Amino acid sequence: MRAKERVLLEANGILFPPQSPAEVSAASSLAPKPMFFGEPHNERAFQYYGNLQRVKEYVEEHYSEAITLEQISQVACLEAKYFSRFFHKRVGITFTSWLGYIRINEALRRIRASDSSISQIACEVGFGDLRTFERAFKKFTCRTPREFRHLVRP
Repeated sequence: MRAKERVLLEANGILFPPQSPAEVSAASSLAPKPMFFGEPHNERAFQYYGNLQRVKEYVEEHYSEAITLEQISQVACLEAKYFSRFFHKRVGITFTSWLGYIRINEALRRIRASDSSISQIACEVGFGDLRTFERAFKKFTCRTPREFRHLVRP
């Protein structure tokens, strides 16, 4: 297994012991690009702010449905424009980016665990269009969904 493939699998929760010291140093330079550039999102904000906790709970239950900014701002009991700024300032990423992150993580779990088609998984996690799903998936994992499936389920 090539070092780059190992890094990708490890970044997605599949851990392997290092095979050599050279591989460990090479792997650090081959780490996949993160979906979000800059600072990672602040997971603690969801615990600290009650309205963000409600948003998180709502998204975890309804991620497979179409969620608009207006709907989610009502869950948070805030105006849509203010919610967008509030979320970005407190969490560190936009709401739509975070929602994509949640959906892609669920897709990763389903690809590892089931033999469902990629298009069915895309629909189940809330992406209405397969092309949009594939672009978001590749942005997050640096692989297409099919390539990822072949890596984790040879």
